[in-house]
Amino acid sequence: MTTGSTRIDQLEALAQTILLAIDELRQRQEASHQTFQQELQASRAEFDQRISANAEQIAANAEQIAANTAGLVELRSILADYLRSRTDAERRS
Repeated sequence: MTTGSTRIDQLEALAQTILLAIDELRQRQEASHQTFQQELQASRAEFDQRISANAEQIAANAEQIAANTAGLVELRSILADYLRSRTDAERRS
């Protein structure tokens, strides 16, 4: 009976070791998952920040393009007026 009892004790110890190993693996997996989630959130935050910065830069560029376009339209108008006045002056001469 001692051998049977020892065998049962060994099996119980093995089962306990397996349960502890399973619990440790579960904890590691949860920790790994939490780390992954934190890194993912940080990555998303950085991505959102970059998108925001790019959107601000695009808006600034659009404003500059609009200002440049307005300046070119004004310059074209001035040049057209100058050419008309010069052509009129030449016709009068």
